[in-house]
Amino acid sequence: LRCRRLGAEAAVLQTPEPGLVVAGEHDGTTGEMVVVTPRGLSARGLRRVRLAGLSLEAAAPVALDWDWSSGEMVAACAAPTRLSFSAAEAVVGSGQRVEPVAGVVSIELPAGTASLAGARLPAALLDGVRAHLDGLVTAQATAAAAAATAAAAAPAVPAAPAWSPVFSTALGQPLVGMVSAGDRVYAAAAREIVAVDAAGQTGVRMTTSGDIRSLHWWPEESLLLAGCTDEKLVAFRPDGSVAWTFVSEMDRAVWEAAKQYWFKSAHPGIYGVDTGAFLEGGTQCFVGSACTLEIVDGKGALVKRLPVFWGPGWRFGIRPREDGSRDLLIARQPTDSHALAIVNSRTLTRTGSGFDGVPAGHTSMSGWATMSRNHLVIRDLDGDGTAEVVSEINGFWNRITVWNLDGQALYNAQIGPGRQIPHRNVRGLAVEDLDGDGRCEVVAALENGLVSALDCTLERRWSLRLPTPANVLEAVPVAGSTPVLVAGCDDGAVLQIDGAGAVRARGQIGAQPVAAARLTPAAGGLCVLAGADGTVAGFALGR
Repeated sequence: LRCRRLGAEAAVLQTPEPGLVVAGEHDGTTGEMVVVTPRGLSARGLRRVRLAGLSLEAAAPVALDWDWSSGEMVAACAAPTRLSFSAAEAVVGSGQRVEPVAGVVSIELPAGTASLAGARLPAALLDGVRAHLDGLVTAQATAAAAAATAAAAAPAVPAAPAWSPVFSTALGQPLVGMVSAGDRVYAAAAREIVAVDAAGQTGVRMTTSGDIRSLHWWPEESLLLAGCTDEKLVAFRPDGSVAWTFVSEMDRAVWEAAKQYWFKSAHPGIYGVDTGAFLEGGTQCFVGSACTLEIVDGKGALVKRLPVFWGPGWRFGIRPREDGSRDLLIARQPTDSHALAIVNSRTLTRTGSGFDGVPAGHTSMSGWATMSRNHLVIRDLDGDGTAEVVSEINGFWNRITVWNLDGQALYNAQIGPGRQIPHRNVRGLAVEDLDGDGRCEVVAALENGLVSALDCTLERRWSLRLPTPANVLEAVPVAGSTPVLVAGCDDGAVLQIDGAGAVRARGQIGAQPVAAARLTPAAGGLCVLAGADGTVAGFALGR
């Protein structure tokens, strides 16, 4: 499936057969929506078609479905309307039989719907229309290939000063994730976690019995949490000792639902781990697994286990409510729907779903098990003292949307089609005030190589195309200045990008970065990147 724009109101389709769609007016064709394929024509609000010798004219707007193979045409109009069109033989319908004159039939349509028979095109004319559609597809594909070649040949990023890491440490095994604990990072490989400080010195090493899927630092409890594929959540103290181990179980209601393709047998292990002040009396840990949410306290004890259908929770956020309670917002992946599940702190039950709509005038796309989200941010974007929810929808259709705390969609930026989850079409999402005006920018790193900055209403500020796509994107505060963006690219390039979209420095690590984290040592901030080859490298900010 491909769609390439021909003009402001027309595009070439490949579905996979070639086609032309016009929404408005283009090159002699006019209508609210007109679709021409090798098999026929379908239109709404149609007034005129001029295409490779094909002629159609309506005295007033008509809705039309025309099958060229059978010669059947169904037309609908609000009032009696004269319709003229190319035809090879007599057309019969509405009590009339009309012979073509100079290859054109003119027929009076009654108000309502009329069915016509014999509306076949001359063979040579039909061949010409089909050849014209093929030519449109070929021409657009050639133009797109030429543009891609030119873009690849052109330097996408201007030359920038070299950005050398202040440390680079080889841990000797591929890394899968990393989190910051303020003055140190914890980098995770398959079943091992290594602490690395601001000087690049390795510290304690911790091991798990299952592969690590989710890593989280719990600041209020000073615990490192590792969620693993063997259902264990292991809490490590800063000295590397195990504080406790929690074993996840599937909620009984999931068994009773009897949809085995959502069971832990199909989706084993822990998918998401997060912490926050959800219940009264401190903070709690949220554990997402197969259609199950488990809330765990700082001692590793289960507070509540409940079903959250369908799919394992893996991204979490907390919104306040006017009654003083809180809602836990849960993005799931894999999942049936990209809507967030909502669990209330007082009822400790799922109270609904939301934060999936779009503002009026925008198109909402949906699909079963095709879309989810990689990021969920709750923050005051416009500086009015009230937080908003911003997230991307990632998958078959991609967009970024801002909702208010009630779940009403405020702003939306469509990105377009992509591959279904778990593929990452939107790879990074950073939310930060990049220019010091008190309002946040929303910056997305896309698989196609674009880094695009939007304002707090999701209007475009700037875009930067990178030579290879950014796999990680981090907005990092800089002392005495505005924050900068750090993009870690597939080829190992590490770019420092300012709030206006200019590349200020360029560094390099040995492989694709898989994670980025901030370090805040006494000497100043660092951005640390973890590479797929086991490299952990720290880059000083603002230098």
